[in-house]
Amino acid sequence: MTRAGVIGGTVAAALLAGCAAVGPNYHRPDNPAPAAYQGAAPLAAAPVSRVTADPADLARWWTQFRDPVLQSLVERALAGNLDLEAAASRIRQARQQVILAGAPARPTPRRRRQRQPRAHQQERLPARLPEPVRRRRKQRRERRLERKLRRRRVRRRKRRVR
Repeated sequence: MTRAGVIGGTVAAALLAGCAAVGPNYHRPDNPAPAAYQGAAPLAAAPVSRVTADPADLARWWTQFRDPVLQSLVERALAGNLDLEAAASRIRQARQQVILAGAPARPTPRRRRQRQPRAHQQERLPARLPEPVRRRRKQRRERRLERKLRRRRVRRRKRRVR
């Protein structure tokens, strides 16, 4: 039996055991419900809020707390606050800076100029390399070829042994 089958059987047995009857001597508990909602007891110390017809003065709402630290913080924030036009100007300026910062990554339209040969390309190489240089290059090629052939032979031997 697989592990999933064992787990599934265990879960099924647990679910069926939960549906079993409670027994022959079960009695329903006596739990009387009140006829109507009685509500919470009124708080004697809480002031009653009243609805007034005059609009609330929210321009300086923080003064109601009578906290000098809060008042000084709000006054400093209002003094250093930029008005809407200055803030919009700073946003435009920041967007332009982003555009300028990404400008080198974008392609720019320009006309093609003719390619000028570089200084080291203007010097002509000799038609033939000197003899010692040619000899060294030939030796290097031969050594590379020998190593390559040796590797092939070793691989073939290993294949035969298997």
